[in-house]
Amino acid sequence: MAPSIVENEDEFKELVKDTFDQITQRISFAKKWCPEFLSF
Repeated sequence: MAPSIVENEDEFKELVKDTFDQITQRISFAKKWCPEFLSF
């Protein structure tokens, strides 16, 4: 993740929310993908 400059607190909160949403979507995808394509 690249450093970001935000203008105010609301912009910072939106950035954190968007980043959190992106990370949770990636984890969810990986959780579904791993058992299908990898042997554990």
